[in-house]
Amino acid sequence: SARNLDDLLEQFLDTLMVLFDARAATVRLNTENKKTVLVASRGLDSSIVKQEQSVDMGRCLCGKIATEGGIGIQTGIAARNKFVDHSMIEGPSAEMIVVPLQYQDRILGVYNIFLERPSAEMGKDVRDLLNSIGKHLGLAIEKARLEANERRLAIMEERNFIGSELHDSLAQSLVSMRLQV
Repeated sequence: SARNLDDLLEQFLDTLMVLFDARAATVRLNTENKKTVLVASRGLDSSIVKQEQSVDMGRCLCGKIATEGGIGIQTGIAARNKFVDHSMIEGPSAEMIVVPLQYQDRILGVYNIFLERPSAEMGKDVRDLLNSIGKHLGLAIEKARLEANERRLAIMEERNFIGSELHDSLAQSLVSMRLQV
């Protein structure tokens, strides 16, 4: 039901937080220059969101999962807090789970969820569910990229057609004037 990728990601994070009773959640997309860019977040302090906008892939677990795949689980968030000015989220956090966003064999980014209780308490099928969510969201992200590219190509085609028409009509007018002269 989302109108664009940003709305889709915001709705996704809201649903994810309710589903897993998470304290916070984020979505990061990979860039061509070996960084991840924070494109959506819920439950994080606004100053943390500013600091975490663009992060080198080699810095933390998020980058490792964004390049290698698999699910990463980090107990607590103390290791993550060393990269920012103050605590990423208020209150206790038992785990940070990092899941790749995949489309076919490509990893497009990751999503993180910050849980108050260990994920092991949720049951053994939770990893399969998290992976499935990552693949579905990866498909949605790739679809949005393809649609944006399709719109850009349609605009370029229309401009080329108009340019061609203008050129042809100008040429016809010049030939007509030459014949009249």
